[in-house]
Order: sequence, then structure tokens, then C-alpha cells
Amino acid sequence: MKRVLKLFLTSLFYIIFCLCISCSISARMVEEITQYKKKELINGKEFTYVFKESMHQIQEGWLIDGKGVEQEFFLQQKVQAQYQELVERENRERERQERELKVRRRSRCEIAKKCLTQSLNEVERIVQCMKDYTLLDFVEFSTDTFENSKLYNSFFEDFIPEVRTIIAQTPEEVNEEKLQNLLHDMEQYQEKLHRFFQAALSRAINCSDDTKLLKRLFELVS
Repeated sequence: MKRVLKLFLTSLFYIIFCLCISCSISARMVEEITQYKKKELINGKEFTYVFKESMHQIQEGWLIDGKGVEQEFFLQQKVQAQYQELVERENRERERQERELKVRRRSRCEIAKKCLTQSLNEVERIVQCMKDYTLLDFVEFSTDTFENSKLYNSFFEDFIPEVRTIIAQTPEEVNEEKLQNLLHDMEQYQEKLHRFFQAALSRAINCSDDTKLLKRLFELVS
């Protein structure tokens, strides 16, 4: 009886030992299976590369949007997608720069037009003041202001209408170079007209004997 029991225990131990060895070998076999997957989203397409190594056997796969394809076709499509993505990125950057340039140009034109409008308003104010106080009777042309009446009249008959025309234009219609030139010339004319006005005012005060006019001029300079 003892001999039979001993034989049974020995057999049971052997079976358990074999099962452990088998599990250990299976575990090592599982560990030897290597799998690698790489996904790339390029220009709206998904490119997937799959690598699998099992028991010294290597398997590779190439997929575009989940559909298996040949390696050569996969690489061609990937290069083409990368190129298209680069082109579209450059186009978007160029469009962004163009929009930025348009915004800057529009801002420059709006600022210049606003400055030109303010100068025009000041010119009109000075001219109206000269009319209201009859200072046109005391004007005198000089190299410091307007050299002669022809230049004076040309300022109002030719230059001012040109200024009004460009002010009425939209920033998209405006010739920016012309606008900047008009603004520069307008600033020069405004200074000349201001000196022209001051000289006429001084002569009116010094030369006029009209009490009413002098009282009005007193109010003007007060």
C-alpha cells in the first residue's frame, strides 16, 4: 500500500513539474512576439505601418485609411500627401501675410485720410475766418506764403478738389503713394495759409481805421 501511494505521489509531482515547465515555455513564447504600429495623419489621410515579429518570423503591413496597400504605393502616397500638406501650409501662410498686409495698408490709408480731412477742415476754417472778417482786403503775397494770386487760386481750384476726391475714395480704391504725397503737400499748404492769414490779420490791425472792424478783430484775437 505504501509503495502504491509513493508511486502515485511521484507521478503527481512529475505531472505538476511538466505543467510548470510547459507554462514557462508558453510564457517565453508569448514574450517573444513583438508588434509595432505607427500611425501618421498627413493632409487628411491616415498612414499606418504595422510590424510584427513572432518566432523569428517578420510580418509587415501598410495601410492607408485602414485599407491595406503595397509598400511602394504606400510610400508614393505618403510623399505626395506630405508635399500637398506643405503646399497648403505655404498657401495658408501666404494668404495670412496678404491679409495682414491689406489690413496694414487699409489702416495707413484710413489714418492718412483722417489727417488729410482734419487739415482740409482747418484750411476751410481759416478761409471762412478771412471772409468773415474781411481780411481778404489786406492780403499780401510773398515767398513765405503764396508768391502770387495765381498760386493762391490754384491751391483752391486745383489742389483742394483733388484732396476732396481722394478723401471720398475707399481704402481699396486709394492710390496710397498719391495719398501720402497729398498729405505732405497739404501740411505745407496749411502752414503757408496760416502765415498768410496771420500776415493779413496784422496788416488789418495796423492799417484799418474802421472802428467796427477793429472791434471785431479784437474779439477774434481775444
